[in-house]
Amino acid sequence: MRWMMCLMVATAAVAEEPLIRMATEGRVEIGGVAMESVTVNCGKVVQKGEVWMITFPVDWWQWRELEVSLVPLADHQANLSLSGAWGKVDGKELRQELLWQEVDGTKFKAGALPEGWSSPWRDYPKAGEWPINGSEVAASWHGRPLMSELECRAGVELKLKLRVKAAVPEGFVEPKRLEGVTPAHRAAAKMKRGVNLGNCWEGASGTGAVSFEVGDIDNIAKAGFDHVRVPVGWHHRIEGGKISPEFLVELEPVLRRALKHKLTVVLNWQGYDLLNEDPATHSKVFIDGWKVIGEHFKDWPPSLFFELFNEPNGGLSAEVLNDLHKQAITGIRESNPTRILIVDSPSWASSDALGSLRLPDDDERIIASFHCYDPFRFTHQGAEWVGLGEVKDVGFDGALPAEVERRMDDALAWSKYFGRPVHMGEFGAIGNADQESRRRYARAVRMAAEKRGIPWCWWEWKAGFGCWDSKSEKSSLIEALTGS
Repeated sequence: MRWMMCLMVATAAVAEEPLIRMATEGRVEIGGVAMESVTVNCGKVVQKGEVWMITFPVDWWQWRELEVSLVPLADHQANLSLSGAWGKVDGKELRQELLWQEVDGTKFKAGALPEGWSSPWRDYPKAGEWPINGSEVAASWHGRPLMSELECRAGVELKLKLRVKAAVPEGFVEPKRLEGVTPAHRAAAKMKRGVNLGNCWEGASGTGAVSFEVGDIDNIAKAGFDHVRVPVGWHHRIEGGKISPEFLVELEPVLRRALKHKLTVVLNWQGYDLLNEDPATHSKVFIDGWKVIGEHFKDWPPSLFFELFNEPNGGLSAEVLNDLHKQAITGIRESNPTRILIVDSPSWASSDALGSLRLPDDDERIIASFHCYDPFRFTHQGAEWVGLGEVKDVGFDGALPAEVERRMDDALAWSKYFGRPVHMGEFGAIGNADQESRRRYARAVRMAAEKRGIPWCWWEWKAGFGCWDSKSEKSSLIEALTGS
């Protein structure tokens, strides 16, 4: 067990009671034996010496089934540890408990561990104590892992199946599950295939990589898209409680042309990095800004939607983001009581974080959004801003990775469970990739979404990830995105 000594020492040093938070991530560690390979059906695998660390998303509302396949290089016993993510808030350790229903056929009983299992460092909870909430579960967190050993044989594949979910903290009130077809469902049904008008209005005036005119909308409609997503850096466009008149001269003709073509228009707030970095300082600008936007567009047609904030991350944890959403929605509803709204999930609009969203129970006009850029080394090859500037010549053969399918399945499961529609607000591949691979990727992801009834929006129209060449007025991707 020497591979866990550092963690043991760090945990033993904790003197005060940790803060209880709901887990969003699980962790499995396997060590003590050299491995030829370790693969999983979801999540990520990182090797550190002879220790393989598997991290994967967990939900509180459904059990997650994790499948692990490993091929040892020697006959030996491997160390197995089941725990959760490590974290701190204001210097205090976070206790994020996980419930394990089954591990490779081993069934657990509340308050007692099966032979061959241990739970060191802290007292194991008794039956009836939180977080044990059933008769056939075990519990762990990073400060009190579940540990056992695996008998390994060189070259012989060993498969593990684990069933896990996040423990719900005491006093937690579940969000309301909506029933039937809501106004949000009817609105989402009008969207199927969309494109983002990206890299134009996100930054300060005059800094966009491209500009948009009504002719772009004509081409978008002709290509077969039925909605456009319009990212705007509203923090650059609102001053003194008013939207810049010069900006409206640019924006409104494009929006009106889209509505004339009967396209749904999603007006988004994007590029406000300071809000992610310091929500406490910048939340008021955001909340007041949406009041201004709502007041200005209150008489526009219902096919104009508002999307609150693109890819929240950093300081916008689920808890902070849910409160921010609540305040912004309250302000918008003062002037737009029936407007369709879209909200992104936390963690960069990850489908894994949809379960962390808490939307107003009585508001049936909200669509949840997630983004998908897997496989990331393909979609962002050559992108210096994500550390892939030196990556090139990564192809895509048309076979969709299981991770993409899994993300869509998770989004759809969340949608059905909570009775709220979902929208894939962004997916795309950078123009640095070869065009045949981009076509295969566009078609594969788009077809996977459509098979599940999930509306999608390609990133983006005519800049670095564009699907349209303004010079030739042609596109090699349109057929892949909107063809049969």
